[in-house]
Order: sequence, then C-alpha cells, then structure tokens
Amino acid sequence: MIFKSILFYFVLAMFILSCGKDKEPTPNNQNAIAGGTGGSNHLVVFTRRDKAQMASRVWLKYAAKLKPADTSFYNEVYATMTEPGYGPHAHFNGLKLGFYYLHAEGTYNGNLLLADSTIEISSKVPSSWDITLTLK
Repeated sequence: MIFKSILFYFVLAMFILSCGKDKEPTPNNQNAIAGGTGGSNHLVVFTRRDKAQMASRVWLKYAAKLKPADTSFYNEVYATMTEPGYGPHAHFNGLKLGFYYLHAEGTYNGNLLLADSTIEISSKVPSSWDITLTLK
C-alpha cells in the first residue's frame, strides 16, 4: 500500500511539474521572419532597366522569404512616382523589422520586365533604406 501511495505522489508531482507555463520566446527566435506595419522603418524602392530609370509597379509581401504564387498575395502595391531630383520610386513606410519579398513589373517596347528580391530589415540597417531593383 505504501508503494502505491509513493507511486501516486510521484506521478502526481511529475504531472504538475510538466504542466508549467511555456517559456516566452527569446528575442532571437521570436517571429524569426516577422514583418509588417507598425514599425519605424521606411523602404524606398527605385526601379530601372539597365542604367535607365523606369516607371513600374512594386509589390511588397510581409514576413516572406519566398515569392508568393501571384500578386494577389502581396500586402502592399504602389505605382512608382517621380519627385523632383529623384527617379521613379515607391515608398513603403512604417515597417517592422523582418523579412520582406519585393516584386516589380514594368513594360518596355511592349515587353514585360520583372525584378524580384528578398530583403531583411534589421537593426543593422538604417531606419530609412533605399534599394534599386533592375527590371529584366
């Protein structure tokens, strides 16, 4: 009878100890590819063909390292604009740290030109970041 009591309390203690609160994720692995709006980072995407600046449309997918199946899965899309002194570009503002997938499309002489890139916004890059996509 004593053996059964000891066994019962041992099993009960193991059960209670195993039901502890899950550990909070550490900053190093929390949302490893997180991204999205609500941050303080700004991305400016310039588009060009060869060495010439080129107007296009630019898509941005949050928390992605791989190209989505089609453009309907992207989170933001903008047509490039030209401001005095700057070539065609699109602004993506208020981004969180994380990974993003960029896609751009433009036409030249009736041909569709494309560019794709994966980027990571981390604490190691400036909060306002310019990149250039070359359409091919």
